[in-house]
Amino acid sequence: MSPASPVADASFNWDDAKRRLRELAHAIDPTRLDSAEQQRNILDQRARELAVPLPADADTTDAIEILKFEMGGERYALETTAILELKRVTSLTRVPGCPAFVRGITNLRGGVLAIIDLCTLFQMTAKPQDEPWMLVLGDDRAEFGIIIDDAADVDSMNTRSIFPPPASLPLVQRELLRGVTADAMLVLDGTALLDDQRLVIDEP
Repeated sequence: MSPASPVADASFNWDDAKRRLRELAHAIDPTRLDSAEQQRNILDQRARELAVPLPADADTTDAIEILKFEMGGERYALETTAILELKRVTSLTRVPGCPAFVRGITNLRGGVLAIIDLCTLFQMTAKPQDEPWMLVLGDDRAEFGIIIDDAADVDSMNTRSIFPPPASLPLVQRELLRGVTADAMLVLDGTALLDDQRLVIDEP
């Protein structure tokens, strides 16, 4: 599928995003907290057992800006340079013959945008949602959207605090991760996501 039209305003307003993200954080369903805490304890233990420091010759650029969010009940982060915007999926059209992780397509300012469910691709259980949130990914134009559960905050991260992903994770997930932090937050690799041909959907 051809990329959607270039985003109208390439300089995304992250101050407004932070405000919206704070509102989202306050709206998290409290009935999910026990389950989320259990999952986080499991991830913390897995990270302590399996994470090892990056090699000495790895990229040690000091700080990157990230968006923290939840997906499939796990905590994720993604560098904001790969994110064009955060928005609701208000309409979705299924595409026959596409892989199960392709939720469908939607209209984004006149362009066709594929919606990807990374939970399905990563062999995780996704929470069904009506009009879910999505992150629109791309460089200077929208390439595709990924479904997320909740967004938490925009923050900074030192790349030296990112460790290789545990070998216990599925290979398909490790291929798209930059690594994992000491507190078991999974850091997606924006470049790997945008370059992955599995996520490129040919237009009918």
